[in-house]
Amino acid sequence: MEETVALLVRAMLSKGSLQVSSTGFLLIGIFIYWRLPRNRSDRSARGLFRYLVPAALYGHRSAKIDYWILPLTIASAFLVSASGLVAQFFVSNSIQAPLSGILGVRTAIVENSRGTIALQFLILFLAADLMQYVQHYLFHKIPLFWRLHRAHHSAEVLTPVTRWRFHPLETIIEAIITGPGSGILSGFLLYVCGMKATGAAMTLVVATRLALQVTYYFRHSHVWISYGTVLSHFFYSPCMHLIHHSALPHHRDKNLGSLLSVWDYLFGTLYVPRHREEFLLGLSVDEVHDRNPHPNVFALLIEPLVTAARLVTAARTAGRLPSADPSRHPSQNGR
Repeated sequence: MEETVALLVRAMLSKGSLQVSSTGFLLIGIFIYWRLPRNRSDRSARGLFRYLVPAALYGHRSAKIDYWILPLTIASAFLVSASGLVAQFFVSNSIQAPLSGILGVRTAIVENSRGTIALQFLILFLAADLMQYVQHYLFHKIPLFWRLHRAHHSAEVLTPVTRWRFHPLETIIEAIITGPGSGILSGFLLYVCGMKATGAAMTLVVATRLALQVTYYFRHSHVWISYGTVLSHFFYSPCMHLIHHSALPHHRDKNLGSLLSVWDYLFGTLYVPRHREEFLLGLSVDEVHDRNPHPNVFALLIEPLVTAARLVTAARTAGRLPSADPSRHPSQNGR
């Protein structure tokens, strides 16, 4: 079983996973380009390139910050994903004995081997996806966490490279939350069903998440892809993440899910656009262009730490934790 997990980690960290996602983005992008009516008069390679890689976006100051931060964050992001899945697997199985000792041994509710693996996969996948939602919610709602997450939301244009635009500390905190959290949740549910996580089920989870990585590229791009109003209430359309990056107040803190949007629906953070919307991207309408707090890589790495330190100092002075995030009110953001 440990050998299976080791293989899964290598799969998550391999260059092949990046190549598959990049190839998927290119092929789907070509298909969309050919399907758009306005592009039927120009189906040249040059036209395709201009559509997929518009100079105004990829040459933007914000995009250049993404390129510079990429070497620092992409390795840590893959490590976080891999460590999160490994932590889920081992924590899930580690709590089985204590639960059995306290609550008694459970009998498996499914005897068929294929049915067992399918149920394990469903529990592991849903638990991991729910914890992705939870950690994202916390990064938006806890002031100290939001200071770090702002680094991702200060992007004023979106390209697939923006997928990796994070403050390094955020990835560490994410790993601490999602891995053990999903392990405890899935471990309890598996205990209730009278089973443990197996390598076969984890293999399916990893394969599914790797196959769907391409959607993260479209979430951070100018290509608008919607699954339709009905399906978007269950599955996270790429265009919903564009809404998530909007600087407009009514889009704020919406669409926090990962692969499923059902959590957003259940917890009141869902926003499904009925048609393509036009909006500014960034932290807020008051923190874009010349007022963007992250005009370069240095500011993106340092500003979150400085403002977080100010929050802690203010909380100590007041004798309590801050009750609201100053960044939500630009006149009091402490810059």
